[in-house]
Amino acid sequence: MSQEYVERVRAFLGLWNGRKWRFEDDRLAFEQVFFHDAATALIDPNTVYVDDVFPDHAGEEFRGLDGTRRASKGWTEDCEWLLVELNEVIDAGERVVSIHDSEARMRHTGMEFAGPIAYLWTFRESKLLRYEAFRDVDTALKAAGVKD
Repeated sequence: MSQEYVERVRAFLGLWNGRKWRFEDDRLAFEQVFFHDAATALIDPNTVYVDDVFPDHAGEEFRGLDGTRRASKGWTEDCEWLLVELNEVIDAGERVVSIHDSEARMRHTGMEFAGPIAYLWTFRESKLLRYEAFRDVDTALKAAGVKD
């Protein structure tokens, strides 16, 4: 089952991975990612998304595809552009860790940010229960139980 989880995560990430999204032109295209079959096959109505990357999301949980769409709109609305490139997917049984490099430029300030980001995907009985974004890769690996 764990290989199936890895493949489902890769299919979803493949929808937006490695493309430099320029939100003045690409906003609608980016939002459509979350209506694609790979997204709807992965994200269940009860799936919870959380992150510790974006301060405006701290302490908030987003549920299902609608919540994921809301969250993605929130974390991209201030971006002029965003690039996230997948480096590695780690199979950890009922959990999958995806590790990425990310870069962004803010629309109003022109400030640029670059650094790693990791997602921890937790499955149970073929359903994605939860996925979490982490700014610190080691924290995600520890949460997955693949690193002490």
